[in-house]
Amino acid sequence: MFTGYVCVFLTYACAGTFGYLGFIGASFADKIGETGEIQQNCLNMFGTTNLLATTIRFSAFCQLLIVNALLFAMERAQILLLFTGKQETDSQTVNILMNIGLLLPAFMLAIWYPNVGALAALLGSFSTMLVIYILPMATHLKMT
Repeated sequence: MFTGYVCVFLTYACAGTFGYLGFIGASFADKIGETGEIQQNCLNMFGTTNLLATTIRFSAFCQLLIVNALLFAMERAQILLLFTGKQETDSQTVNILMNIGLLLPAFMLAIWYPNVGALAALLGSFSTMLVIYILPMATHLKMT
């Protein structure tokens, strides 16, 4: 787990640093457009031959790969603990099926609804509503 957290920290630090460096300078001003806003996926604003953008894309890939592996391990352990009472299983088939079950909804959503910014806004507002309004009320009702 410690190695996973260190790798996640390093990929976030690299993505943030290279992302900041990528958006400074005069060469970026012509890509903003008439609205004054950048695209939802800001990496699409760079050319495919841009070395810094390629490095940022690789950092984002590593970040997603490492974060997903860490989250899947924690989710699998929690689901197995809920249903079997143990955090690990001896069957590789069960692990593969659980990984597919965890990955498939996000994969299908990315195929049929690729607007990342709008999706993040919707999920963020829904999650915030749950945490701020629903969760406190539910815990209060459960305690009384």
